[in-house]
Amino acid sequence: MIITRTINILVLTLFLYCAYVQFNDSDAWKWILIYLSIAILPLLYLLNYEIKTYTTLLCISLAIILLLNFSSLTDWLAAGKPDFIDYEPTTIDVVEGIREFLGLVIAFITSIIYLIFIKKKERS
Repeated sequence: MIITRTINILVLTLFLYCAYVQFNDSDAWKWILIYLSIAILPLLYLLNYEIKTYTTLLCISLAIILLLNFSSLTDWLAAGKPDFIDYEPTTIDVVEGIREFLGLVIAFITSIIYLIFIKKKERS
C-alpha cells in the first residue's frame, strides 16, 4: 500500500511539473491540458474515485492525438534522428516535434498503466 501511494505521488508530481514547464511554449495550453489530465489520474486513484470511464476516454483521446502527430516521428527519422538536446538550428522544428511526440507516448503509456491497475483492482 505504501509503495502504491508513493508511486502515485511521484506520478502526480512528475506530470504537474511537466505541465508547469510548458508555460513558455507557444502552444502551452495544449500541453498543460494533456499533462494535467494525466496528473489527475494518480490523485483520483489515491482518493479511491471511480476513474475507469475517465481513464478509458483519456486513453482513446491520447491514442487519437498520437496518430495525428505520428508525422513528428517520421519527420525525425527522415531528418537522420537529430539529437534532442545538442541539435543544429536547422533541425529545431523536427526536434520540437519528436519531443512533443515522446511526451504524448509517455502520457499514453501512463494512462494505459492506470487502466490496467483499475481493472486489476476491480477483479480483486
